[in-house]
Amino acid sequence: MELALLHPPTPLLKRLSWFDWLFAVIVASSGLFALSRFGEFMDPYEKGILLAAIPSVAAFGWFWNRSARSSSSSARSACSPSASTRAIWRAWMRPFSSST
Repeated sequence: MELALLHPPTPLLKRLSWFDWLFAVIVASSGLFALSRFGEFMDPYEKGILLAAIPSVAAFGWFWNRSARSSSSSARSACSPSASTRAIWRAWMRPFSSST
């Protein structure tokens, strides 16, 4: 408990880089473009979903970026396919490959 009080977490908005903000601008402009282009074909419920998805996708991208940077090599190797999985995949694909 004492260690947590010595180093309080940095707020999210202070941790974001210019690339994170660029990502948010691209997401927002894409969503607003879709709304302007296809909004006449949407009912109010669908427009609300689209408008709620814009900040949700931006926040998801920000947190995805943070988790990818902070993951250790052991976590990355745990998510990668194992050697046995690759061997099974190669054996399954062998009949479909053109080389003999």
